[in-house]
Order: sequence, then C-alpha cells, then structure tokens
Amino acid sequence: MWHAYKQLCLFHEGRYEDFIQWSERAINDLSNTLPAAHRPIEASYAMLGHM
Repeated sequence: MWHAYKQLCLFHEGRYEDFIQWSERAINDLSNTLPAAHRPIEASYAMLGHM
C-alpha cells in the first residue's frame, strides 16, 4: 500500500520518470493488479512526451 502513496507524491511533484519506476515495481510486486493501475504510468509517459 505504501507504494501508492510514494507514487502519488512523485506524480504530483512532476517526477514522472521516478513515478514510472515506482509504479512498475509496485505492479511487479502485486500479483492481483488491476488494469487501472497502468493508467497513471501511461499518463506519466505522456507527460514526458512518449506517446
């Protein structure tokens, strides 16, 4: 659960690359991840100009 708070802070600070790394780590750690968990990662890639 603490991954979510760390991710939220990184996203709001505009640290999208760090956010992506933490998000991917959280998704790998959780076996029952919902597809919605990938949406913030996609938004971060978009903010970095990677469409």
